[in-house]
Amino acid sequence: MNEPTSGVDLKTRDEVLHLLADLNADGVTVILTTHEINSVAAHLPWVVCVNRRIIAQGNPDEVFTAPILNRTYSADLRVVRQDGMILVGDAAPHRLRQALRHTHEGYEHSHHEHESDDHEHSEHSEHSEHSDAKASPP
Repeated sequence: MNEPTSGVDLKTRDEVLHLLADLNADGVTVILTTHEINSVAAHLPWVVCVNRRIIAQGNPDEVFTAPILNRTYSADLRVVRQDGMILVGDAAPHRLRQALRHTHEGYEHSHHEHESDDHEHSEHSEHSEHSDAKASPP
């Protein structure tokens, strides 16, 4: 199957993966492709990582490591193991976000062009988002 859980909600994804696991337990071989690494790690007993050739295969607990997944996806991925779960995340958005953020007069905000160096930032709490307001011309 090609990405059988693509575009479905979480409940449906879990139902599909549980159905496939039940079929597998009954002796049916199930082969599927997916980019949903986290759900695979939680539901499937055996994985094969492919990038033009087989990179690794085996139990997700052993195969889902940063070096293997980085070779598989040609991307900078992070693998976190917590409470018996494997969580995989892409490091690139974090680097991009850091590159686009800066601090100006004590406020951290997204990179943007200023018509002048004079501008104000709306007040915000430590945990809420804020928007930038341009200063009125004198």
